[in-house]
Amino acid sequence: MRIAALCLFLSVAVAAKVRPPAETITVHSNVAVSMRDGVTLFADVYRPARDGRFPVLIVRTPYGKQRDNIHKNLVDFARRGYAVVSQDVRGRFESGGQWDPFRFDAQDGYDTVEWAAKQPWSNGKVGMFGGSYLGFVQWQAAAQTPPSLVAIFPAVAATSVYHNSRYHGGAFKLGLSVGWGVVRNPRRIMYPQWWHTDPAAPEEWRYSNIFWHLPVKDMDLVSSNQRVPHFQNWVKHQSFDDYWKSISIDDRFASVKVPAHVHGGSTCC
Repeated sequence: MRIAALCLFLSVAVAAKVRPPAETITVHSNVAVSMRDGVTLFADVYRPARDGRFPVLIVRTPYGKQRDNIHKNLVDFARRGYAVVSQDVRGRFESGGQWDPFRFDAQDGYDTVEWAAKQPWSNGKVGMFGGSYLGFVQWQAAAQTPPSLVAIFPAVAATSVYHNSRYHGGAFKLGLSVGWGVVRNPRRIMYPQWWHTDPAAPEEWRYSNIFWHLPVKDMDLVSSNQRVPHFQNWVKHQSFDDYWKSISIDDRFASVKVPAHVHGGSTCC
């Protein structure tokens, strides 16, 4: 995430030479955004305090819309004349619905883009930005070709979760799938993982011992004492079958009709 943060910082620095941070801004918290199936997602909207219509930037996150390491970017863009929508994805933090990683981000992204374009503070032009999962959601939305989307900025982001994230050459990525999917993000909020890494952690809780457990399908019970439905699905679907193909855009790039600024590097989440 350091690389993604650096690139976002550089983009803000470049923008600063063109458009100074001159706006007085306001923040509207927990703005309700209705999805096509009736589920309500919640977003914080940062925008200039004056009346007007502004270009919109959307960041959709499973890590909390007020997470410290994205807050500065939201403020910086708003001070430069953008309306910035920071949204908790479905089933996370304050948004409704069931948390099932990667499954609903195409339709929810489309619906959020079109909602943003219709707001009284929007000029109808919408972009998206963010890295890792925050970049994945951009590819998913863009492949749905929402009419109001004009650009995306995905950083270190998977376009095929199977090949880029959960399996590597057919081998299941235990560290990421257990550490991210079971220990840190099994339900609505993000949990710390220090109880598996802290010097005070008992031996049976340490990753170095947990990762030797068999069968792999029971690692959610061993590491967090609960069944995690998405982890069970990841283990069950060991080949690139319809479960994974439905959330891959590797064969659907032609559907992405907007400019995409893409960059990569190492990432942890």
